[in-house]
Amino acid sequence: MSGAEPKQSKNTPAQTETKRGLKAEGSAPDAVLPLFDQGQTTFSPQTIMRLQRTVGNQAVQRLLRGDHSKLVLPPIHHRQLTSNAGQRLIQRELAVQIQPEDDDYDTIKTVEIVGRPEGYWSDTMGDHTTAFIVHIESIRSRLKGQSIDSAIIMVASLVAAAKSLPGVEMAKNLEGGFQSKYNEALTTLNAIETNLTDAAHLQSYINAYLQFRELIPGSTVKTKSKTGYFGKGKGESGHAEKLVKYEMTEQNPAELVPSILGVFDSTGVGMMAVEANADRITEMSPGMDTKIEAVDRAKKVWEQHLQSIKMSFPKCYEAAKTDLATINVPQMIKAEVERDVEQDIDQVFTFLNLAVQYRANIGGMTAKTTKPELLAEDYYGTAQYRVQYDYWQDAIKEAGEWIERGEIQYKLLKKIDEHTLYKFDAGTLKGYLGQVKQSPTTAIHLVVPQKPAIPRKPKPTAPKKVEDKRGTKRKAEESDADTGPSKAAKGKAGATPKKKVAFVPDAKQPLAVQIKLADDNTVSEMMVGGRPPSPFAGTMGAHTTSWIVHLDHVRAYIIGKTILEAIDEVSEHLVQDAEDMYNEIGAKADIPLPHRYQLNEAKEALDSTKQTAEGTIHSSLFLQQYIQQLLTYINFIPNATLRKNDTTGHGEGTYRTTLMDYERSVSDGDTPPTERDTLKEAIVKLFDSSSRGPMWNNHLRIISKAYPNAFAKAGYTLQPLARELMEVM
Repeated sequence: MSGAEPKQSKNTPAQTETKRGLKAEGSAPDAVLPLFDQGQTTFSPQTIMRLQRTVGNQAVQRLLRGDHSKLVLPPIHHRQLTSNAGQRLIQRELAVQIQPEDDDYDTIKTVEIVGRPEGYWSDTMGDHTTAFIVHIESIRSRLKGQSIDSAIIMVASLVAAAKSLPGVEMAKNLEGGFQSKYNEALTTLNAIETNLTDAAHLQSYINAYLQFRELIPGSTVKTKSKTGYFGKGKGESGHAEKLVKYEMTEQNPAELVPSILGVFDSTGVGMMAVEANADRITEMSPGMDTKIEAVDRAKKVWEQHLQSIKMSFPKCYEAAKTDLATINVPQMIKAEVERDVEQDIDQVFTFLNLAVQYRANIGGMTAKTTKPELLAEDYYGTAQYRVQYDYWQDAIKEAGEWIERGEIQYKLLKKIDEHTLYKFDAGTLKGYLGQVKQSPTTAIHLVVPQKPAIPRKPKPTAPKKVEDKRGTKRKAEESDADTGPSKAAKGKAGATPKKKVAFVPDAKQPLAVQIKLADDNTVSEMMVGGRPPSPFAGTMGAHTTSWIVHLDHVRAYIIGKTILEAIDEVSEHLVQDAEDMYNEIGAKADIPLPHRYQLNEAKEALDSTKQTAEGTIHSSLFLQQYIQQLLTYINFIPNATLRKNDTTGHGEGTYRTTLMDYERSVSDGDTPPTERDTLKEAIVKLFDSSSRGPMWNNHLRIISKAYPNAFAKAGYTLQPLARELMEVM
């Protein structure tokens, strides 16, 4: 092209794609597939990368060859981005709810922990290096059957152990927003420790501990920045259950090492450890030392995992520590480096072949011109040429970056172990890339090389099982080590831990309500994690009035009240509102018998609790249970929830924020700038139905009580209830 740079057009390549009908390229993978159906095989390198992260590289290769008959898109995960929230995540709130024994509010029956603490990143929750279920089950199994005072001591011991983890020392490397989040979590935890007097404060203590634990460097890894691996379940619950059972029974020690490894995310740790770019290491694992070797980074996280197991399940650790000491961390991450090198090879050939395709497309467009030296000038003004030219350049850049990355990873792999199955021939690849870089008007014959076959390791055979002297089958190579009980934990004077109660983790904890108290012992916050059981089989369904509105409706009545006042508000107002809701939208509904049974059961539980509330129970734990039962009943009211497969968020958080900001402005005595139409739009968007009958009127009624000022400003009117008409008469 005689070295001439193409003229810059007013339209960007992305704008050109939109004009050519390729707008779907930038959207979800299921919007791109119809373009493959239409025979289109030219896509930007950015689109190829997005597809790879979603459906995998092999699937993308089949698509580019025109074969997508076997492609199955993964199901939408519950952590979705809202349509108008940029890259912010909708994250389930962490709620900790202590459930007391029925006849003794000072004895813990169980602890429900639902949701997840806020992490370092806005676009992903990250992956735990030590599975989060380990921390949850450690708390739940410890506190079951304990008094509130004893439970406070036990949580304090976990907090003290957490503050001595290796990651706390690494926190000195944190910078910017990462450092601010960590410091805030630590400050909050320390402040709560000075006021541990009752169950509500214990719940806040557990919540703050889990938040701090989440932000200790090395606890989570942002694998999203490298792969589509992030956020996927890895079977940790089953392994955690085995650890819990051993801690209680000291049986089946042969399962300990596999279970301790099973709650360690070696894949995520390996991805972080083998990363060569320092900035990316910091993004993936805030606080990690970027100057140490990959193996040492992995060892730091592994050591923290072992300490986490020791503090969470001391008997398990003592029984398994000899075998754990023999685990070779470099070999553990070797598989991850090999996986990285294999991915690098795949990516180089993906983008080299794309570059060849784009180059050929350009050559085909310009073959008939008589002035090849002017091609850039003549053709860059046309959309088709401009798009192909930019794709060609981007693919060359991507291929070059993957070659560079592959070289680094291959050198690292050779450092870990000379005997590797993978080979990365950077010299040959660079030579081929040099050919692809040549002008598309240069008549050269490009031979697309075949990607080298990557040898596969033989599948390991199942270990031979032997019969030990006690008649228990176990793996031959696993230790039968068994130790006695750990030393009794030190406790404060006057508080003696109760005898341990056998405990098995629950399969589901669908809903948890946590009340936080201010210094004057009034309700300062209500946190809710999870959702009540669904009235439908196979789907949670979708609420006609957004669930967050129901929660704000409750908050509007209890925030700022004492426990006794809040209980009275639930009995006198919120239960009546729920009954009005049933009469308005649910009483005449024809629902299946299983749903009717659930509804009746929830109503009976709520009525029973209301009767109990008329007694002398003033506990925050009782208030939580009361609200939990109220929300469960509301969820079962016919037409409160509709059977829908799409249960993802639709921007409700944004619209709810609009209404809450207006309420706060009025409360602060300001004149809110929000326009009426904006408030009306928010109210409409929080309603998931096309109906404008009783369900719409019920929606407006709940809105009027949750956000009274915004409702008044919006100018909507309510149709009176039949009960209200009777009262007037």
